[in-house]
Amino acid sequence: MKVLFFMRSTVYVRNFDSALRLLCDRGHHVHIAFRGTSRCLQLDPIGIARQLASEYPSFAERDNEPRDSGWGLLGRDVRLALYSPRLM
Repeated sequence: MKVLFFMRSTVYVRNFDSALRLLCDRGHHVHIAFRGTSRCLQLDPIGIARQLASEYPSFAERDNEPRDSGWGLLGRDVRLALYSPRLM
C-alpha cells in the first residue's frame, strides 16, 4: 500500500514516528510532504524524517512548496469560504 502524509513541518514526524516505522516494517511505501522545512530546523535538529529515509528504502520525504500561480491562492480562498460557516 502507498501512504501519503502532508505535514506542516518536520516537527510533527516525531509524533508519528512509531506509526511510520510500523508502516515501513510491514512493507508499505510511505511518502511525506512538508510545507517548508527551512524554518523548522531549530525545532527538529536531528532530522527524524532524514533518519527514517536512510533506514527504510520505502520511505521518502520532500518539501512541498506552495504554488506560485493564482490557483494556489484561489484554492486557499475556496477552502476558507467553505470552512468559515462552520466556525459560527
